Amino acid sequence: MNSRFETSQRPSLRLGWSGNKGRAALLILAILLTAFLAKIVLPMVDEAKPSLVDDHDIVFALDGRSTVELRSIGAWLAQTPEYRELLDSGKTTRFRPGYYVLKAIEIYAWGDNMRLWYLFRYLADIGTTMLIAALFLRTFGLPSAVAFILLYMGHQSWSDLIPRLGPTEFQGNCAAALIVWSAWKYATDDQSGKYLLWLLAMASFLFSILKEVNSLYLLETSVLAISCGLLLQAPRLVRLGLLSGLIACAVFAFLLMTVRETSSALTLKGAISDFRMHLRGDLVFRSIGLITTVLMVILLTIDFRKGKAERRHYALLLLVLALEPTRLATYFLAHPIAGVDGFDAFSMRYAFPFVLMQALAIALVVGVLSERLAIHSIPKIGANASIGAMLSSAIVLALLVSNQGIFHPMVKQSVDLWRQFNSDADQAIKDVGHKLVERRLAGHNPALFVSGPTPGIWEPALALALYLKLRLSGTPVYADITGVSDIEHDYAVYLLARYGAWPISGEEAQKLKANCIEVHVDIRRITNSKCDIIQIIKPL
Repeated sequence: MNSRFETSQRPSLRLGWSGNKGRAALLILAILLTAFLAKIVLPMVDEAKPSLVDDHDIVFALDGRSTVELRSIGAWLAQTPEYRELLDSGKTTRFRPGYYVLKAIEIYAWGDNMRLWYLFRYLADIGTTMLIAALFLRTFGLPSAVAFILLYMGHQSWSDLIPRLGPTEFQGNCAAALIVWSAWKYATDDQSGKYLLWLLAMASFLFSILKEVNSLYLLETSVLAISCGLLLQAPRLVRLGLLSGLIACAVFAFLLMTVRETSSALTLKGAISDFRMHLRGDLVFRSIGLITTVLMVILLTIDFRKGKAERRHYALLLLVLALEPTRLATYFLAHPIAGVDGFDAFSMRYAFPFVLMQALAIALVVGVLSERLAIHSIPKIGANASIGAMLSSAIVLALLVSNQGIFHPMVKQSVDLWRQFNSDADQAIKDVGHKLVERRLAGHNPALFVSGPTPGIWEPALALALYLKLRLSGTPVYADITGVSDIEHDYAVYLLARYGAWPISGEEAQKLKANCIEVHVDIRRITNSKCDIIQIIKPL
């Protein structure tokens, strides 16, 4: 049995595109993808500035400078809340040790040039997408490559990733692309060297330590690889699955030893509730997955009755059958973050890496079915038409019509919202400076407060305190932590002090609020402040 992904070639069909033809097609696809993305993101790149969400760690590490020295990066890493917590107690609330290491490298490389931060991400998103698309193009031809690009980049979840610098899903997607590339090359080329196994091992390890849930996704993928390898009698595929599965298990075991506790909201009941509530939330992509599964069942039934069922078709059916259970697992893992607040995880970045898995599985079906002619079932179809090409055409048409282009409409809306949010935050800091000057010229000396929906520990409010401290040097910034629970009090004081705010409470806070300016960042406006209020509205 051939262990490769390639289908056996028939004289009437030419599947893989290689040589100059393949390079030209890949270049055209890359240019089109870049052009469509540039149209959405270039306005944000033009006005690039640090955001109150995600970017305060960058600003904190730079400490008002344009760049940092290499030796200061180590000190910054040791002082990040997660590493500090781990070093002090051996336990941590979050588990993403690879995230801050990669961020430190970027801080050293890009410094305070926010345009480079954004441009690097956009180019990396396009590069990793085309890296995998090239595999499909060279192995199966254009239909599967185009199907993969649209299934991957056309998903709504990019709306929560493209406008932001912070989410670990960006680094996770890059590591996942390396996993796919090295595994594909190793599994399909009997002459490939062991360097691909080393690359797979390093990429798998990096992917696993970027976020708590990643090792579980990697473990599931490993089980699928082993199962497909056994079905196909492909020892290389089994070897890949065992290697990545071993790494996933080791990282997950270490996670269980170091993470303090799991969320009480992590329940199967919550996952099923989210799954049912949002049945229509990802309708086009879910429908494509279900239609592909039904198509594979029909074709396998026909082949089985003819006694010609192929092992690779069983493997493909296994991959597409795994999609909906993985969707449920995604809801389970994302429920404490998104589901408890009524959000659909598949409209947010939490849909990764399921989005990549879905695109790979369906594009593989398109590729393998590209050799299967449909001339006997569809009238007036030319001899070169195949079920794979027809399925790809249907997918492309459905997504282009649904999205009104390559990217989901929410991507542009989200970019515009975050661009406005960043601009509003910058203007608010300028307004604070103007108000302070006006009040001091009038003989007053108002206290400056920062606040958010919860006292003391909300990330955008902490970032706001840091930005005010750096922009208004010498002006003390206060935060009212009245009402903070005893459990969170010490942590809130530590975080506020870290980012430059003075934590006060009770009677002391009330005295200062008799003459004050308050900068409030929240998803909604407040009307009960006793201060001269400046409000910044954060996108949901």
